[in-house]
Amino acid sequence: MIYDLHNDMLTAANAEIITKALAEYETDRPCGIIFAIWTTCLSNEDKKLNRYSLPSVPYDARLAIEDLGGLISHDIREILERMRPVYVSLTWNGENALAGGCGSDSGLTGAGITAVKHIAESGAALDLSHLSDKSFFQALDCATACRCTVMVSHSASRALADHPRCITDEMAKLLAAAGGIIGVAAVPNFLDDKLQYGETCHRSRYADHIIHLCEVTSVDNVAIGTDFFGTEYYPDGLGRYSDFEFLRYDLNKRGLSDKDIDAIFCGNVKKFLQFRSRI
Repeated sequence: MIYDLHNDMLTAANAEIITKALAEYETDRPCGIIFAIWTTCLSNEDKKLNRYSLPSVPYDARLAIEDLGGLISHDIREILERMRPVYVSLTWNGENALAGGCGSDSGLTGAGITAVKHIAESGAALDLSHLSDKSFFQALDCATACRCTVMVSHSASRALADHPRCITDEMAKLLAAAGGIIGVAAVPNFLDDKLQYGETCHRSRYADHIIHLCEVTSVDNVAIGTDFFGTEYYPDGLGRYSDFEFLRYDLNKRGLSDKDIDAIFCGNVKKFLQFRSRI
């Protein structure tokens, strides 16, 4: 069973597609899904987040906020208190009032430092996905100073694919040292830097990134963060939650035990959520 750290369905799909996807998920029986509210694509009125709520589903479902900078014109503290997100990221790919995204070289701003403090006060984790390298390290330092939990919800290893959305081994080690987890995204051009957006790879490339991040950190720090609905293209053989049982077979052949795979697929996210609840 899969506990997905990052699914963009609520803000990236229309009502008809959402209904269809939820029916598919009920059949696939995930352990849980964290539905990210992607603010970058919302109208100013929708950025109040009043119309977003969790669907009624037979598995654990929670909310997260992607790109807090998109809400800067609203009362961030009120939104965090009302929505109670599992985690919050500061940017999307570009630069905003809080920090530089992966498409820039900018660092954390004064408003970004304040935002990290608000995230810590709300009990949410800080998601370091999408940040520029400079912002990543500054935000991690800021989070450590204010005792904010950190994680990466949907990324991959830059050692295997030189893509700005991927994290370096140094980043992975620092996250692990801080007690964070890393969700591996099922986005082909994150997994293979020879691919253009729209081209695909085999799911074995996804397994490569899982195994590498386990070797750099540990089995206890790696999780699944598909980015379903955040992209239109997935690795061949890995387009829905039921496909992960085939990935289990691949990972078994690569030397991971069923216990290790259960941790990566579901257990590590469950432990992370329990840890956060004690902070």
